[in-house]
Amino acid sequence: MTNTTHAAVIRNQFGPRLEEFTDARNFVEAENGLSFDIDHGADLGISNVSVELTGDSYTMIFFRGNPGFRSEVCRLDNLSADDLRVAFIVRTGFFVGL
Repeated sequence: MTNTTHAAVIRNQFGPRLEEFTDARNFVEAENGLSFDIDHGADLGISNVSVELTGDSYTMIFFRGNPGFRSEVCRLDNLSADDLRVAFIVRTGFFVGL
């Protein structure tokens, strides 16, 4: 899979209304994943989410802070593609995926 394909698969798991429900923005495709910023108001002050394909599973990392200084809030390893949406909802408090 190409970088663009990995990012498209990840975005698809969050549902078509990710931007509408979370004000997600600044999408950046990484080598095997995707990161994006989310609106203020997420649980634990989370402001950035990074999702990366690691072998046969995904790693999802939640950060808080601004682009100049981010601190890791939570890391979830060994997630299946189907787990991504639920993990996002539980950690951020933003419901996505209608």
